[in-house]
Amino acid sequence: MPSDAANIDLTRMAIDQFLLETWPNIDMVHLWFLYYLASISAIFVTFRWLIMKFTLADFLQLKMKWGFYKLLSSNLVPLYIALILSPVLALTPRYYLDSPHSSFLLDPAALLIYGFFFCVGWWLQKCSDLLDIFAGRWKILISLSVIASSLAFFCELKLYSDGGGGQLMWMASIANAFTLSLAVLGWIGFFVSVFNNPSPIARYLADSSYWVYLIHLPIIIALQVLVSDWSSVGAKLLFINVVTFAISMFSYQSLVRYTWIGRWLNGQRYIRFTELGDRISKTKVCRHVN
Repeated sequence: MPSDAANIDLTRMAIDQFLLETWPNIDMVHLWFLYYLASISAIFVTFRWLIMKFTLADFLQLKMKWGFYKLLSSNLVPLYIALILSPVLALTPRYYLDSPHSSFLLDPAALLIYGFFFCVGWWLQKCSDLLDIFAGRWKILISLSVIASSLAFFCELKLYSDGGGGQLMWMASIANAFTLSLAVLGWIGFFVSVFNNPSPIARYLADSSYWVYLIHLPIIIALQVLVSDWSSVGAKLLFINVVTFAISMFSYQSLVRYTWIGRWLNGQRYIRFTELGDRISKTKVCRHVN
């Protein structure tokens, strides 16, 4: 960020930028993900209700579950997913899925691709033993995803330097589709394989991640202004990351984890050790009286 920005009031910067935007072209910044997640969830629940109400739901679900299991347990599943995604990516401006953050109008390509993976995740809950299959393949899947992403990057450079072309366009969309399919399955397998055992630290970080996602960007922007005149890029990077993480975790621990906000974000409320001790003491007293 230019050093001149350090002399501008942050509140004024935020308000002026907001006033320049008109509906529906309002930049949601990083919160676009929640907007799409809510939209896809609403569409999914609606279609599921219609299927359950107007079709032979049990028979259909049984057939779909069998077909889904056979599809995802196959060694060729990255190819199948890439064949589904590549025509959609070919219709995007740059042949890959960009963050649709600049408008409240739902982007069709993003809606289709994120909706597709949302459905895959929902079915994986019903066929959780498939996760063990991915865990056994994660090394090859991630390795192939790196190769596919390198090819996609090369194609995009050529498109940028030489202009668009039918063959190159399809190569870029197919390479990006393979990158998506291989990376999604590979990283799922990696985490199932490596982080399969319970860990209090990993659980705490996972619980805090939603809150950190929500608040991290304003902190980063403020810190960028603060260190804008520093000469060392490494010092800037280290300072911004450490301070952002510290503020995010402190605010989660003190303001979120044991409050209604934590319950609203994570679906459960944690009990402080002091509160837990009080409850145990009251239980012992009640038993003694009885």
